[in-house]
Amino acid sequence: MTSPRDDIALYPARMPWSAIALLLLSLGFALLVGWYVRGRRVRRARRWRLRAAQRVIDRLESGQWTAPQRLSYLRKVEPFVFEELVGLLLSRLGFRMLPSSRYTGDGGIDGRAHWLGRFWLIQVKRYGRHIDWCDVEQFAHTCAVQHAIGLFVHTGRTGAAAYAALSRHVILVSGERLLQLFETDPERQAATIAWMRQQAQRTVA
Repeated sequence: MTSPRDDIALYPARMPWSAIALLLLSLGFALLVGWYVRGRRVRRARRWRLRAAQRVIDRLESGQWTAPQRLSYLRKVEPFVFEELVGLLLSRLGFRMLPSSRYTGDGGIDGRAHWLGRFWLIQVKRYGRHIDWCDVEQFAHTCAVQHAIGLFVHTGRTGAAAYAALSRHVILVSGERLLQLFETDPERQAATIAWMRQQAQRTVA
């Protein structure tokens, strides 16, 4: 036969509902504060990247460097800054860039946009040498699945394997075509837009 003291040991007192509610409120408040602080850091970091990207654009538009020098400089730009840079350049051509909160993963997608009444996926690669054809193949598959036109922008060299991995879903922008995105002259910019339109017409989304 157990004594009352033994019953207390076997069945500890339950936490009052008021204490449970207070604990849940505290946890919720901590999560909310953490989400807010993280959001501020993300926004602050993106503002820095945008400013850095604009500085790169201003520097390359100065007309003081040759084409090889400009490409060499782009290969040294911080990868996330390069992504923002491409987004700014495409916006000038009329692309309506969609907001994104991710900068890595996501199937290799670095940006999304609407242009010419169609949905576009953008992948940006800051290569120093030949591009990896596997990246092109995977991106083409993602574009096909999402019924989008793909824009693969890179600073490297495009080998035969990468060209073979291209599909009718992807437009490749590199080398001289990449540098043409920096054009501010209305006629040259119009020529770039015309080329993009022509490429978009041959794609299958």
